Amino acid sequence: MAKTSGGLRAGISTMTPVQASEHIRSILADIANDGFSKARPFTVGEVESELREYAREHGIDLAGKDIVMNVKQITHTLRDSKVDKGIAVSPEHLAQFPLRRLGMELYHDSTNNNFIYYDRTRNEKFVIHPNYEMKIGRAKGKVVNYITASKTNPQEFTLTKLRRIK
Repeated sequence: MAKTSGGLRAGISTMTPVQASEHIRSILADIANDGFSKARPFTVGEVESELREYAREHGIDLAGKDIVMNVKQITHTLRDSKVDKGIAVSPEHLAQFPLRRLGMELYHDSTNNNFIYYDRTRNEKFVIHPNYEMKIGRAKGKVVNYITASKTNPQEFTLTKLRRIK
């Protein structure tokens, strides 16, 4: 696994899934009240063993042992264009992602080289990039990063570009 630089890692708050879920709610409240949030990037939990093993077997470089989320990706997930199209996940479902992800199906998208957590009961997908370039202050490095989420059609998960991991 690739290592992030010490400076970059120092700018990421390490949290448990429960803490991360509450932190997402706090960020959402900041955005609702102030139009923005100054929260630092934070972890939502460790990369699970099935994903690590799949990445190792298929030569995919994982940039860390934790999944990182940040304000930019939260606002991207809940942007107006997704709401207008009816494909936005609810803010509460986004906040529940750290708690629910281990129970979700997990896929690899070979076209985009992303990993997708799929919540079949809610028809929602959550996209993770294994090697996302991030900058915090002057520090740069790569992390396993949450990218976005949306409602989806279950038929998407029959596409040949998606391989089920668990």
